[in-house]
Amino acid sequence: TTGGLIEGIEKENCNAWLGIPFAKSERFLPPYLNNWEGTVPCKCYGSKPVATTFYRTKPAGDITLLGNEDCLNINVWAPKDLPEGARVPVVVNIYGGANQIGSNANVAESGERFLKDQPAMVYVSANYRLGVFGFMEWGKVLGEKYRGSSNNGMRDTILALEWVRDNIAKFGGDPENVTLMGLSAGAKTVATLTICPKARGLFHKIICESGAVQSLRPIESAEKLTEQYLDILGTHDPQVILNMDAYKLLDAQITLSNFEGSTLLYGTVFDDKLFPENWKEEFAWNGPALLGSSRNEIKSSFNGAFLQQVDKTIDGLFGVYSDYARAEYKRLAGDKELSEDEQRKIWTKVGSDFMYRTYTDRFATFLSEHGNNVWNYSVEYKAATHTYGFNLMCKKFGHAALKNSLKEEDMPNANKVGDDLKARYVQFIQTGDPNIEGQLAWPQWYVEAKKKMCIDVEDYINEDATGDVIESFPEYMYKI
Repeated sequence: TTGGLIEGIEKENCNAWLGIPFAKSERFLPPYLNNWEGTVPCKCYGSKPVATTFYRTKPAGDITLLGNEDCLNINVWAPKDLPEGARVPVVVNIYGGANQIGSNANVAESGERFLKDQPAMVYVSANYRLGVFGFMEWGKVLGEKYRGSSNNGMRDTILALEWVRDNIAKFGGDPENVTLMGLSAGAKTVATLTICPKARGLFHKIICESGAVQSLRPIESAEKLTEQYLDILGTHDPQVILNMDAYKLLDAQITLSNFEGSTLLYGTVFDDKLFPENWKEEFAWNGPALLGSSRNEIKSSFNGAFLQQVDKTIDGLFGVYSDYARAEYKRLAGDKELSEDEQRKIWTKVGSDFMYRTYTDRFATFLSEHGNNVWNYSVEYKAATHTYGFNLMCKKFGHAALKNSLKEEDMPNANKVGDDLKARYVQFIQTGDPNIEGQLAWPQWYVEAKKKMCIDVEDYINEDATGDVIESFPEYMYKI
């Protein structure tokens, strides 16, 4: 590689190079490419980013802290026995987790699992820094050198894509045919990178489930979050902060994020160098897009005692925009006396649209207006909660949403839904079109013809998805 020699490992159905130390970073500063002497063995996953195993409310019992700050590594899986000079499509997976948890060491989302049926492609996943290490604005506190630190997690991903451009041909991948794929926070990253001039030309197709261009925020909001964090940390001293144990910094992050609506605390900030506020006027990315969301995206958030803490949750999720959510709830509820279950269903509709579905449809329309080929889908199978389709595709049956909604007798259908969706993904990655001969034709999404594929045991087409989501929400979701 451009950094040095690496040694991989032969797996059952592919070859793998795991934990490639492609980049380095100093605390709260932009990443830079890494170089090394000799040969680095890349036969097991590398370090994870500093994080916990949860986000939102703190669980009862012991809390696990994991990872370290030297976490910028990348994994590559490639088919066995590729002919000399072969160039197959590349897919780069960006993991989700509210920019608070996650890593490229998720076995269910690994290239080994994805390449099980040996599709001709190279699969890549890269780490990026999380929480206060990758998405907190430190410029005011630590000085000009640290301005823009709230986008360092995004910079990590951009540098990983540059590494893919410069190295992936050595693994048999085509640097001119790269699909960027993500779910949840990963989907937001993928979509947001389409508006980033620095990322232009680094990827050519996108797949997003449960996320779109929606969570950008002004620098002022990022700085307010830093102030809240510093109050918990108990110091504004730069030398103390820069030399503090990473897990102490993480402890304060856990306290800051210890409420149901903390999902949006850490996200991309407007920055003329990376994410200009006038991006709609200067939008220039062009390529096929496969976008999706689930019918009941945040149903699980409204279980338990949600109705007793709804105000705190809505304020936490949407900050100053929370009144939009309340207004839509009031409109849908009308003047009727509603049971708790009826209230929960309305909040699920409002929250799911505000958090994901409205912005997915808007992004689909925006891309179509700019001449891109767009296919949009809605997961309707069973609980159809957050990232449900992607989890079925990866067979993440230990995931809470799937585990709680699927019985043993459901498994044949669950596997069918996941396998069918994966086949569409693979077809899209390889050809730029999810349509498969002999299967239900999937029409494109156009401004004047909003047709949506509905993912179920038997897929079907919503011939007119106009009005499928609430349209009154603001352009962006989060501001404090």
